[in-house]
Amino acid sequence: YFPIAVLPKTARSIKIKENALSSNYLSIRDIFGKYLLNGEHRVAWPGEYKIGGAKFYYSRPYNEPETLTCDGPLTEDLVLEILVQDKNPGISYEYALPIDQHEKLTTRRSDMYSWSISVTACSEPCAGGSKTVSAFCRRNHYEEVDPAFCDSKSKPETGIFSCNQNPCPPRWVPEGWRECTKKCGGGKQKRKIMCRQKHSMSIDKAVKRKFCRNLPKPIKKRPCNSHACPPRWFKGKWSKVIHIWFKGKWS
Repeated sequence: YFPIAVLPKTARSIKIKENALSSNYLSIRDIFGKYLLNGEHRVAWPGEYKIGGAKFYYSRPYNEPETLTCDGPLTEDLVLEILVQDKNPGISYEYALPIDQHEKLTTRRSDMYSWSISVTACSEPCAGGSKTVSAFCRRNHYEEVDPAFCDSKSKPETGIFSCNQNPCPPRWVPEGWRECTKKCGGGKQKRKIMCRQKHSMSIDKAVKRKFCRNLPKPIKKRPCNSHACPPRWFKGKWSKVIHIWFKGKWS
């Protein structure tokens, strides 16, 4: 959905038309974002609709551009949008306002509305992150209002942008601990400590250890399985055989 224009309160004799036949659809919502015609990607049947306190006539003839007409007057501001599904051939629209209301609207649109931007913090401190830039239409540089009140041609560029592309500083990176040398009774574990540098989200290279020399280094060894071993039988050596000899006669 793309905003086309704001149809102001008290507008009458409203005529809206596609400049050529397309697969796009005219849409209307209020300034709070609630769709009143062809919203949420649901297309209404041609016919009469009560919108903004007035009757709108929605026409979509076969092989002809869409049209919207309304005698008015509107009782609230409405936002005209287009649901884009095809190349936009352009939209023509016109409406009438009471003279005093027209003067107020002209002054209000030219003098009181401007774009402001909001930029999120970079997602990463180094090695390539992203930030989101959003634009908001504000009245008197303070109150946020519908984007259709601001000039779309002067809207700042928005979207997701890269940031903090510089490589991260080198750092010590420990690998996983190796198996303990003993299962009980106090053993030792070792692990490998590498000096690495992250260049991007997908590139993390090992570098010379000298680049990490001045950094606190994680421990390389630690005790493990210090609990006492369970009791078990030990088999010793056989003792010497003692020979006893008897001398005598059997009677």
